[in-house]
Amino acid sequence: MSDAPSAVSFEAKLHALRRTQDGTVVSLIIHPSDVPDCIALDPLGQRYMIAIAAINDGETPRDAPVVQPAERAAHNGEVAGSNPAGRTTAAERGTQAYRNGTPGEQARTRAALLPKDERFRAWTAQTRWNGRDDDAASEHTAIKHIRDTCCNGGSRSLIATDPECLKRFLAMETDYLIDTDQIARPR
Repeated sequence: MSDAPSAVSFEAKLHALRRTQDGTVVSLIIHPSDVPDCIALDPLGQRYMIAIAAINDGETPRDAPVVQPAERAAHNGEVAGSNPAGRTTAAERGTQAYRNGTPGEQARTRAALLPKDERFRAWTAQTRWNGRDDDAASEHTAIKHIRDTCCNGGSRSLIATDPECLKRFLAMETDYLIDTDQIARPR
């Protein structure tokens, strides 16, 4: 019998990246039935050696993209631009990408941001639950509302590519803005 430690494997979905003074925090979403016991039971602060491979729709590993140092710097907010330090921030790049996007891409961006808005979540709770506004909808419920209302339960990314999804999203967004007095009701 070998004294080598055992390794576990599981599928996870990248959820978020954020930088801290100590390094980069990578958040992964693991289906509850796929969480390895070592992750569920080990104490916080446990160190792991990690190997990672992106997979394609066929569940097979795909080649990792080759990222040049200049591209990596761009992802870290370190490219030449318009701010006083001669660099653009991620927010500035996001604003520029929004401005340059098609109406569908702009709507898809708004569909991603709306569930984070407390007013939208409250409106969703009222709309979804037939006038009961004593329950505030969660972000997850607001996302589901957009998917169900605009994309037939599919991904919100369809808003950028499917004219019918875009039309339904714009109608829902307009109803929300009117109902919350952010725009005037058309006469």
